Amino acid sequence: VPPVVKSALVWGLFMGASANTRYQIVAGLERVVDQTIARRIPQIAYVTTLGSRFVNNIIGGEQFIDMPRWAGVQSWWSSSSSSSS
Repeated sequence: VPPVVKSALVWGLFMGASANTRYQIVAGLERVVDQTIARRIPQIAYVTTLGSRFVNNIIGGEQFIDMPRWAGVQSWWSSSSSSSS
């Protein structure tokens, strides 16, 4: 059983620092594109939104897995996946 308090602190740190920062960057990028290029070429807004949110999702997923491992809340290898009978 993982330590509950340490797990909660790690996930809170992840959400507050990583997820919020990435979301603010994506929202800022979309706003800049909407106020500049997208006025002349509206499709650019759709492409920018799709691309930035896709990349944000990939980066967030990797950090979501790596952060608890780095903090020692989750082990690197699961005991069930290492044994095959």
